[in-house]
Amino acid sequence: ASGAAKGGVAADLAAQKMLADADGLLNRGDTPAAKDLYNKARAQYRRAGNAAGEAAAVFAIGKLEHVNGQSDPARAAFGEALNLYRQGNDAAGQARVLVALGDLEKDTFHGVQAAAHYRAARVQWALVPDPKSDIHVMLNLDRAQAMPAGEQRARAVLEQADKIFHNIDDKVGMGDVAMALGMIETALGNQGPAEAAFRWARDYFAQGGAPDKELDALVRVAAAEIVQGYNIAAGDHLREADTLSRGRALAEARVAIAWGDLERLQGRVADAAERYGAAAPVLVRSEEHTSELQSRL
Repeated sequence: ASGAAKGGVAADLAAQKMLADADGLLNRGDTPAAKDLYNKARAQYRRAGNAAGEAAAVFAIGKLEHVNGQSDPARAAFGEALNLYRQGNDAAGQARVLVALGDLEKDTFHGVQAAAHYRAARVQWALVPDPKSDIHVMLNLDRAQAMPAGEQRARAVLEQADKIFHNIDDKVGMGDVAMALGMIETALGNQGPAEAAFRWARDYFAQGGAPDKELDALVRVAAAEIVQGYNIAAGDHLREADTLSRGRALAEARVAIAWGDLERLQGRVADAAERYGAAAPVLVRSEEHTSELQSRL
């Protein structure tokens, strides 16, 4: 029994080293080697009967797939990891995976599903004893609050506001209403209507002389195009955004983040990292979009 126990400890230590080495490979950009080592660590943990270790390895695979723009494999790996953590009644592990699932659905513009995962993560995180130290989980738990809620009431209020702004010919006000409608459609996963609303917003802001808001609307048009697979059109709009933002550091950084999202969702991870890296110092100094940036880097 003692020999078997020692063998199990040795197997766990070997698997832990594989995970650490795989993390190092991934950080250096060697994705194929990292994935291979994660799979070897998973197999080692499974042979040792260590469900928690196997869950950690599968979770790592899911994060690797997500970073590389492979949404379906990432979703499958996260689902496996979640089941393994559930088997071990590991609330912290479940919360981490649920937040990762929320991030994945958010990044692929499935707002309703993202909100559900973030809410489920909140439930599991409440079960974790203090002190709680997972910064990524804590940064993202409040996302569910901003997800779809009170849709009919919101639409009614916006319809009334739109009538008022049209009566007084307030172009910027009309643009604000169109932006809000676009955000509702985005959160509900209705990318076509969202794109249309953001286009209207962009036009209104241009007419009203609000360049910062026009830029924001234009970037959102591009984001809606990306998720619909219109990457060429999205690139054209981001090039327009480059022109609009030129000479304004914060605006340029926000457009760089959008370019990074486009590159990442097409699997060009190194190019995306370069865009995010260029934006990071500006956004951090401005304290704008800090949690969004941290979730990407």
